[in-house]
Amino acid sequence: MLNRNLLTGTIPDTFSLMNDLDILLLDSNELTGTADVICQNANINLTQFVTDCGEPNPEISCTCCSVCCHDSNSTCNNFDWHVNLDPIWEYGFQRVVYSFSQNLLPPEDTP
Repeated sequence: MLNRNLLTGTIPDTFSLMNDLDILLLDSNELTGTADVICQNANINLTQFVTDCGEPNPEISCTCCSVCCHDSNSTCNNFDWHVNLDPIWEYGFQRVVYSFSQNLLPPEDTP
């Protein structure tokens, strides 16, 4: 999620290498130009793609965005996005017990 970071410039060409990307949020930045690097790449299959392509005066020209925002609309893309970084989550595994050990923490300095 790169939205709301005051990014400037254009969408980098290297974004075309992100074939495994599922969600790309670029709204509420100062990016300009087109989203062609994403939209014209057949290997990128985003389920959600949000940029500042909303009227009037879109900052990004986008033909494949799922949501087009505009800086004047403060509630655009105002969703709670949840990310699960546990790789076994997608296979339906439920972890019942978590255990933590204080032994993994660095020792505190004693005065």
